[in-house]
Amino acid sequence: MVFDRRATKHPAKSRTALRVGATPAPRRVAGSLNRSSAIRLASALRVIRRRSQRCYTSRGLGALLLAVLGFALCLADATSAAERGKTIRTQDHRGGAVAGQLTGTFGKQVVYGAGETVTLAPLFVPGSQAIKIKTDGEGRFVFGGLPPGQYELKTQLNWTTTYIEVNDDGSSDRMYADHWKELVARVQVKSGQTIHVTTFSEGKTRNAFYAYGGTLSRPHHPLVSDD
Repeated sequence: MVFDRRATKHPAKSRTALRVGATPAPRRVAGSLNRSSAIRLASALRVIRRRSQRCYTSRGLGALLLAVLGFALCLADATSAAERGKTIRTQDHRGGAVAGQLTGTFGKQVVYGAGETVTLAPLFVPGSQAIKIKTDGEGRFVFGGLPPGQYELKTQLNWTTTYIEVNDDGSSDRMYADHWKELVARVQVKSGQTIHVTTFSEGKTRNAFYAYGGTLSRPHHPLVSDD
């Protein structure tokens, strides 16, 4: 950021010029002493120097201890101001968001990916950690407060099919078989914006090795009728 030096003499004619690619100087928020804290700190240091010459008497020692206490209070005030500055800087930061919904279409039937785990991981950021959340009852998910950058989203859609199996004795049982498919997407997060994920790169459909059934059996995932 480059400022016109004449702005201090002619406020009405002040101009602000921003050079492309220039980085604005950071504001001094955290770690700086306010005027009153600086005055108290300087006063405490002067008292310490004066009283140190009389510390051999009980009265002089008491004054020295009071001066040291005053110095500690000034230092604590400065630290508190620094912490307040850090808090303000964090609250002013606006992050981005990623939202989406997991669904699958089987003929005319729509299946919602309820209770699925969705993992969002930053790309090209060493030491970063992935974030995991669960979808709601309609397969929706939202990641908020994300720093700008590129992310990879991974999840899977599970569903269950059913069929009737006829046994050798003539009886029949309703059977269930689970299936799933991996879903991957990459998104670019921008500050103050919500990116809606509408398409995924789909993996191959995978089938559970065993089917299950019986009177008390229930489908593990959203049911797709196959009768």
